[in-house]
Amino acid sequence: MLSLGVGLFESAVREKGPAPGGDVTAPAQVTDLELVGPPFNGEALIGWTAAGDDGLAGLAAEFDIRWRSDGAILNAAQWNSAISLFGGWAVNSVSGGLFIDYLINDTGFAPIWVAVRYRDEAGNVGPISNSLQIDNFG
Repeated sequence: MLSLGVGLFESAVREKGPAPGGDVTAPAQVTDLELVGPPFNGEALIGWTAAGDDGLAGLAAEFDIRWRSDGAILNAAQWNSAISLFGGWAVNSVSGGLFIDYLINDTGFAPIWVAVRYRDEAGNVGPISNSLQIDNFG
């Protein structure tokens, strides 16, 4: 089972309300999702450069990290079938351009794939990040 370890975020998970008018620019795509260190003792530390509200500028309202065990997360169908670490969108407190990290725990040894994406206050959802494969949590 995967669970969230540590990270720079507020623990609230919220649903998106009505979008303010005029904002049509989605947050940027995360392209550098990576392992920060090798998986060890059932844990893997991942990190990436945060997306902003409009591209890389500003502060995106929310983000989600999702995982699946049956292949990469490359499109909307795979994203939608993946499991959210938060149970939905989490409040973001990190501005674009800053590196953030999270600890993922897994008691199994099978590989998993992880991806992240951001959503702004207008409801614009950014592209799915690169899909990171994590092997051998041993």
